[in-house]
Amino acid sequence: IIDTLWEINNKKTLAYELSNLINETFKSFSLDFKVIKYSTKPPQIFPSVSKKFEEEITNTLEILDSDKKFSSILSSYEEGLREFLKAKDEKGYKDAIEDMLSACDHLVKIITGYKNKGFKHISDKEIAKKLFLNGYQKEMYKFLYNWMSDIKHGTIVEFDKEDTEVIIRLVSALITYVISKHENQTN
Repeated sequence: IIDTLWEINNKKTLAYELSNLINETFKSFSLDFKVIKYSTKPPQIFPSVSKKFEEEITNTLEILDSDKKFSSILSSYEEGLREFLKAKDEKGYKDAIEDMLSACDHLVKIITGYKNKGFKHISDKEIAKKLFLNGYQKEMYKFLYNWMSDIKHGTIVEFDKEDTEVIIRLVSALITYVISKHENQTN
């Protein structure tokens, strides 16, 4: 429905109108929703988890929307958010984490230019350097990769919503940091 409205409506006001509609519709249910505006595609509706989490997500989505070359990262990241917000059990959280892992893989490929390298190569000296990571950051994100990979492959079977939210926040921080550094280097 949003895509259709995007095509036939004034694109500049659609997000504003949608935001008003959602706020009026759901205010009696004590549900909070956020309408994310994009410059290149129709707005998206995401439930709010917390103000801080919402800020981190919004900042990451804005950075990913800044250039079409980040579209594969954006797609995986958004899908991970959708999975997270509708998840009710570990399977749903695992799906969200797998999408976040995919977003990180795309990030590494796009920023480094290496099509055969992914997030699992984060600790390679050359990859870390191209991602602007110092030794501590490299180790932190190597640990994040291992954590996500262990969940994906079933080595870790006990994790919950809070663990998944931490993973999403760390992925958001990585995406925001790397793309900001990359954009500053190329400008």
